[in-house]
Order: sequence, then structure tokens, then C-alpha cells
Amino acid sequence: MKTIFTSWQAWAPLPASFAALNAIFAKVGAENVSSDFATFIRTVVILAVTAGIVFATGQFHALGTVSGRTHLFLVHSGLATGASWLCCFRALKLGNAARVAPRRWERGPCHADAVFRCEVARMSNGMAVARIRSRAEFAADRLVHIVGLAVGGAGVIVLSAIAALHGRWPELITVGAYSVGLIAMLSFSAAYNLAVQSRHRDLLRRFDHAGIFIMIAGTYTPFTVLGLSGGRAIGMTTAAWAIAALGILLKMTLPQRRREGLSIALYLAFGWMGLIVIGPLLASVGLAILVVIAAGGVVYSLGVIFHAWKGLPYQNAIWHGFVLAAAGIHYGAIMGVVVGSG
Repeated sequence: MKTIFTSWQAWAPLPASFAALNAIFAKVGAENVSSDFATFIRTVVILAVTAGIVFATGQFHALGTVSGRTHLFLVHSGLATGASWLCCFRALKLGNAARVAPRRWERGPCHADAVFRCEVARMSNGMAVARIRSRAEFAADRLVHIVGLAVGGAGVIVLSAIAALHGRWPELITVGAYSVGLIAMLSFSAAYNLAVQSRHRDLLRRFDHAGIFIMIAGTYTPFTVLGLSGGRAIGMTTAAWAIAALGILLKMTLPQRRREGLSIALYLAFGWMGLIVIGPLLASVGLAILVVIAAGGVVYSLGVIFHAWKGLPYQNAIWHGFVLAAAGIHYGAIMGVVVGSG
């Protein structure tokens, strides 16, 4: 199993996958923003992530060991990179390539006997493209949600029973937190996606998105409490639920046009935050559990592609299928941690 992390063949496809996600987030979620400002935001995020990696891996102390000559060349290398960006932006601005295509989703007229939902996408060229979800698509999405609720409910019962048999409070509390997150996500998603003609659609949508934050924090809790110790356990658990609370607050207060593009970025950044403590987790839960956790994250991240692919038939059912698959994989990892702690 260790060769998975040391083989370049296993890592080589990932840059292309994340590059595709980068293009999707930039073109699908961004609205009315210049390419310069968009790149500025992305660069700040990249710098923050890089700084986090340097601090987490203990490499920051190496700053004092770098020679002045090396510093000089690194600074010039950075300036050259910035100059290349400026030239690239200038070339793009002379044409239309740098314009970020806005996206608009509006309610369209629907015939009650033919469809359950009709959406109209206003493209950057002003053309309107109709997107109609058929009865078959709605039925497929409904089936995915019903299966998810049934399997998720059964899984929660089994996991809670195992934790109760162990009879230790840390396991009971963490399994309880995870169970609340899982059921909240599945229930809110079902309520929003199946009640398409409800007059409370916007409120249900907010709860649907807020449920994902509860789910991510609940998924973190068994690993941070049972897999870490001391300050790390307290810090990561507190951070997970604090970020979830912030995300829920944003979801419940911001208008849809401002929160939609932010949502996916927050979900993914929140979901991969665990890389900060990958070393201690590897020592406590083992490589196999970490591989399962990472697999769930990859499945969810790939599912985002289908979430953004609005024109794909059965898009909603496929996206929710990826979410359920990722949740099922993470359930297996949590089961392994709970059973192993006994």
C-alpha cells in the first residue's frame, strides 16, 4: 500500500484533474470579475496553502539556512514569473479570451404534464439555452435520495451500536456528531431536491447547503478526537466546527448569487483541511485508513465536475450519486477507526 504514495504514476493524473476543477470553478462560479482580480484571489489562496504546508511540515526553520545567493536567485525567479503573468494578461486583454463567462439560472415556463423543473441558462453571448429536467431524471434523483436515506439510516444504527458496545464516551460522542451530520445532509438534500414545487425552495436550498458543512465537520470529528491527542485533537475539532458554523452563517444570510460560487470552494477547502495533520493521523490510524479517507475526498471532488455540468442528462442524480459514494467511503473509514479503537 505504501507504494501508492511513492509511485509517480499514481500522482501524475492528479494535476490534470485539479486543473480541470480550476477551469470549472473559474468559469462556472465566477461572475462579473476581471481576470486580474480573479488571479489575485487564486494567488493569495495558493500562497496561504503553501505557507500552511511549510509550517505543517516544519520546513520554515530552513529559511535561516538559505544562502544570500540562493535568496537572490529565488527572488529574481519570482519576479520573472510575475513578469510572464503580466505579459500574458496583456496579451489576453487585447482580445476576448480573458472575459469570464457569467452564468445565470432562472426559472423558465414549465408545462406541468411534461416536466418538473425548467431552467434557462443565460450565456455570455446573450443566448438562452433551455434546460429541462424530465420525469425520468426527477425519478432517478428521487431514487438516489431514498436509497441514501435508507442506507445512511441503517449505517448510523450499526455504527452507534458498535460505539455503545465499547461503552466509551469519546466514541459515543464522535459517532453521535458524525450521525447528526450524515442524517442532516441526506435529509436536507432530499427535502430541497424533491420538493421542486414548494414555495419555500430558497429556504430549503439554504438548509441543503448548510447540511454539507455539518456533514464535513461531523466526518472530521471521529478522526480528530479518536485519531489525534492533546492540543491537536482540540484544535482540529474546534476548527472543524467553527468553519462549519461560519459556512452555515454565510449560507443562511448571503443571497444566492453571492454564495453559490463560494460554496464549492469552501466545501473542497474544508474537506481537504485534514492534510494539515496527515502525519499524526498516519501514525495513529494507519495508512490504510488514510487511503480510504483520501479516496472519499477524490470521489467527492470528481463529483463536483458533474455538479457544474448543468447540461448533462441526469446531472443531478449523478452528482448526488457521487456524494453518496464519497459518504459511504468515509463511513467505512470511520467504522475502521471506531472498531480499531475498541
